[in-house]
Amino acid sequence: MSDRNDSMGPLVTGLLVCPDRALAQAFRAALPSAKVFQVLAEIDRYPSEQALGIRLRQVKPDVVFLDVATEWETSERLLKFVLAQPSHPEVVALSRERLPELVVQALRAGAAEFLTPPFSAEEQRGAAARIARLLAPQKREPIVQRGKLVVFSSTKPGCGASTLALHTAFWLGRVQAGRVLVIDLDLSAGILGFAAKLAPSRSVVDALKLSSQLGRGLWDSLVSHWYHLEVLPAPAVPEPELIDAAQLHDLLEFSRLGYSWVIVDTPVVLHRTSLLALSESDFGFLVTTSELASLHLARRAISALEQLGFDKQRLYVLVNRYRKQDGIGREDLERIFGVRIAAVFPGDFGAVHRAVSLGEPLDDGSQLARAIEAFAHQLSEGRFERIANAA
Repeated sequence: MSDRNDSMGPLVTGLLVCPDRALAQAFRAALPSAKVFQVLAEIDRYPSEQALGIRLRQVKPDVVFLDVATEWETSERLLKFVLAQPSHPEVVALSRERLPELVVQALRAGAAEFLTPPFSAEEQRGAAARIARLLAPQKREPIVQRGKLVVFSSTKPGCGASTLALHTAFWLGRVQAGRVLVIDLDLSAGILGFAAKLAPSRSVVDALKLSSQLGRGLWDSLVSHWYHLEVLPAPAVPEPELIDAAQLHDLLEFSRLGYSWVIVDTPVVLHRTSLLALSESDFGFLVTTSELASLHLARRAISALEQLGFDKQRLYVLVNRYRKQDGIGREDLERIFGVRIAAVFPGDFGAVHRAVSLGEPLDDGSQLARAIEAFAHQLSEGRFERIANAA
């Protein structure tokens, strides 16, 4: 919710979910008359709960403007889903007509307001003022600088995403002042603890279970240390992949407050855990190799992410083990994927094998280390944020 100094009151931001296109058009057309609501994003059908959850975490609206008349049962399910989210937005029900039974149903289900055409300026201002009062207690926390949250995921196992995540974090800690945290969310096959030769007594699973109780003392007992990094490794014994979305949100938000950079390594990109982490991130990096099978899976994954509502401007591709002799240039790859190639990294199995065997960083003189260092410099200088914000 944005504060303003004019007489119109606060500007309430919203996500519009409206399969009735005529109703959506009427609502949007009426907004300039009051200038108290701003639609940040729009979904023109009833989405799945997963897709809606992703959009809520990306857009972070004050309210959801929800068409409750086209299909009441579906909209009721979505309404209750929105209100079940941590720090949930309010819901404003929209309908072509103010049918008494529908008004009662929507308000009983938890809608804060019920609006109908012609959406007069007076009606909008009254609704916005009441919503602002509801939101006010949630907006009083002191402003704290939050660290950047960056997610690494892969098109398929074995692409080297974990290696890139760990060593990008290592170089970030070198090139920029500030604390860096690495989180391994691959509960069944995470290798960061192994690659760093850690022997932790606790893992990211413990942090997730204790996410509502986290404080400095408890946190220090959960993290492991590797050179200048702090690490939340995956469990030594594989765990069922049942990460709770609310616990993950709390863990990542707590991490942002204590670190300049939070680097998250996840399973393959369309895994539920990866989708949850990506929806919380500032931007994500999809790691592929230049093999045809991996490129095919990358293109398919990007298409699926777009259908789920991910912002393509905050998604980048990293091509690992890139070989010029394969005959595919960066421009060709960008045309194939429809997103930007952030960096390409040479194959350097010898350097990786040595680093993992010793539990050490990559040798500074290796080609791969130099490429990762250059990438970390770009990341620390905000290059990818500037590109995304300019798009």
